[in-house]
Amino acid sequence: KKKKKKKNEEIGALQATLLEKNKTLAFLSAHDTVTGLYNRNHMIQRAEEEISRFHRFHTTASLIVIELTPVSDDRDSIEPSAKEEALKAVATNCLNTVREVDVVSRF
Repeated sequence: KKKKKKKNEEIGALQATLLEKNKTLAFLSAHDTVTGLYNRNHMIQRAEEEISRFHRFHTTASLIVIELTPVSDDRDSIEPSAKEEALKAVATNCLNTVREVDVVSRF
């Protein structure tokens, strides 16, 4: 009985670990690693869903696109860490501005 109980505990622990790893994998497959925003693939999927809903129910829809371009003439001179910090700041501002049902992504 003790062996069986120990094996069941081990299986339970492995299942919990697997579940956690699957959650992490699902998050990483849909999110940008720099900003934490949804990534391009997730955004395309959601856009297709919204277009389908738009056609089906004839409701209004909006899409806002922001292109971030360095103002410096020498774009290569900007440190990658500074670019990442700027992206994170914009991402945070976007998330703080939109509704809970809106989707913000890094395309």
